[in-house]
Amino acid sequence: MLARWRSTNAVLVHTALTGLEAQHQRVLAEAIPALDALTYAIDSLADAPPHIREAENDNTMVAGR
Repeated sequence: MLARWRSTNAVLVHTALTGLEAQHQRVLAEAIPALDALTYAIDSLADAPPHIREAENDNTMVAGR
């Protein structure tokens, strides 16, 4: 099921990207390292044990005040 979800997402992203103007494609290509880091951070939070996520959420809330 995960493979099917990934495949569907890959097709959607590819189709959307190829429909963009060349300038927008270049901007996104330059942003790939930052997007990769963001994806890694999100995956790390999602994979963390619940008590770790709760502690990080508490710290984020305090830092955001």
